[in-house]
Amino acid sequence: MKPMDLDERLKALPDTKRLNNVTSFEAVILDVIEYCDMFYVILDQTCLEDGEEGMIRTDASTKDITCVREQENLVLHIVHEAPQKGEIAMVERR
Repeated sequence: MKPMDLDERLKALPDTKRLNNVTSFEAVILDVIEYCDMFYVILDQTCLEDGEEGMIRTDASTKDITCVREQENLVLHIVHEAPQKGEIAMVERR
């Protein structure tokens, strides 16, 4: 995916809701974008902040969040294996 395509796709998503004072939460996986040998997972809400690590657990699998990046009003949760878009996930801060 080209950087311009990525920017356009991210602009189409709703802002990530920020949660305070929690270490785990339930979230909907709004989108999963493959980019540069990794996957950006965009959730409807998060408590994770730029540079943090965590875990995404669904009924089907558990994925390590190796890093979190903020772009505009979105939070990108970076993983090496993609979860399914639309799944409900339990997310934990490490």
